[in-house]
Amino acid sequence: MSIGRATNSEQRRALKIATQRTAQMCGGYDCAAAVTRVHLKTLSDYGNTGNDRHEDTFIPADVLADLIVDCAERGEVAPILERLCELAGGRFVRVHGDGLLALVDDLQRNVETLRDRVSNGEAVE
Repeated sequence: MSIGRATNSEQRRALKIATQRTAQMCGGYDCAAAVTRVHLKTLSDYGNTGNDRHEDTFIPADVLADLIVDCAERGEVAPILERLCELAGGRFVRVHGDGLLALVDDLQRNVETLRDRVSNGEAVE
């Protein structure tokens, strides 16, 4: 018995195209292969949209992580990460500076300031 896939062919094709774009962002397949465990040909197969033989060949999570980190070190967001976030119904939002902890600290300071203003009877805009 075969169970239907959650993704459709257009979504899977978009993932392959995002894989191609991510490898290009890493400097091409040669450079992308240098930062992960797979060879150039295998990376190319993950992004191949022109051969039915590779229709169900997708990038493994650890290889994906290597490419995402490589892009991040260049100050860029990997297109495949953005595409996966869109499939999940969201968007990738980069946290700058000290990362998530700085964001949480800033939010906490703003909440404390707001509490102080409310308890002091100040108008909140």
